[in-house]
Amino acid sequence: MNSTENNNRAASQDFQTALGLLEERLRSLEDSEDIINGLLQGAAEFYGAARASVVEADWDLKIGLLTYEWCAEGVEHQKDMLQYLAVESFPRWCEFLSLNWPIVIPDMEAIKDTYP
Repeated sequence: MNSTENNNRAASQDFQTALGLLEERLRSLEDSEDIINGLLQGAAEFYGAARASVVEADWDLKIGLLTYEWCAEGVEHQKDMLQYLAVESFPRWCEFLSLNWPIVIPDMEAIKDTYP
């Protein structure tokens, strides 16, 4: 088995472990908003993110609506500011949303030293 296969297997095991822990944490919840926020928190923690959001795309109106947002402690919520986003302003988002892929936006403050 090569190193790429080993990395893929380890990532898959990490993901399965994270899903199991998340399922245990959310099992007793009944309120759908609490469940969605718990899922967003779990996703953010898994990816090492400070924020996770649900963006619903209305392809007919060509807008994106941020419907749910979870933020780590000390991170300012932006849900109210990020409504009715013109999807053509975000071509990468459009592509990813149309494929039901996650959109990962790096924390520029954390990676600023890697750019000139």
